[in-house]
Amino acid sequence: MVLYTNKYDIFFESVKQFAIATEMSQIVELEGASLDEIYEFERTHLIKFPIAFISYLKVFGKNSKFRETDFDFHLTFSDIETALKGVEKQNPIKILEMGDFKVNYDDNENYPHQNEGEYRPALKELLNLNDITFYSWDQGRRGFSFFDNTQENPVCFYLMESLYVVSDFYSFTNFVRTVMFNVLISLASEYEKLLIRETIKHLTLNPKKIDWLSRYIRIYIDNKDKNRNDIIECRKEFYKINDEREMLEDRILTIDEFEISFMNFLEGIGYKFGEQDLEL
Repeated sequence: MVLYTNKYDIFFESVKQFAIATEMSQIVELEGASLDEIYEFERTHLIKFPIAFISYLKVFGKNSKFRETDFDFHLTFSDIETALKGVEKQNPIKILEMGDFKVNYDDNENYPHQNEGEYRPALKELLNLNDITFYSWDQGRRGFSFFDNTQENPVCFYLMESLYVVSDFYSFTNFVRTVMFNVLISLASEYEKLLIRETIKHLTLNPKKIDWLSRYIRIYIDNKDKNRNDIIECRKEFYKINDEREMLEDRILTIDEFEISFMNFLEGIGYKFGEQDLEL
């Protein structure tokens, strides 16, 4: 049982409840860890987790599978242990210490040296290398994900092939929102109108939630790449706006609150959701 004691606990519980309500996951596929288990994991592996990450582990630390898609947070205890084995083999901290790494924006399409955008400040100006926690290992690309464990809700970085450090400069909570967004569009793309309609029909969700879900579906089943790319770029911009709001209000918006606010943002900038409404 999770005790909701801070804004991150509330956020991650909203992620879990949304995944169950939309049938992305079943209850048995989502399992958290107790605080005692988390603290014991830190002691055993001589690592430290940020507050937001601890709240995540309390909800998803043992299992976090989304059914019918290839997406997963890949951040269970087992995944982290695999990453730490990779750290022992490849010693990425030594690579970071020896290199003069600049952090480049990750556009998810090009390699960093192919990007036309500016390079960000040196990694060593953004964090203290002694405060790094490696939490994920991509063995295929020989890459490690890491963050500053002294930050409450840290920015996520990625060491790619021991050559580049990239980041989309999202906080950890925004990383989770992005995974959930990818699950939604994956379902909309792969299973199209029939499955999504039937799923939404039987959900016990409030009208506003159904509205923003149906808008995503409209965008991602029309097979117009421009629409998809536009909304992804808009989402990146909204992350920055929302970060300022959450800092000012000292809270983390739940999944519903964030997505409803994002739809309002899109309407405010004149985004068109398509000629035909989705018939439910």
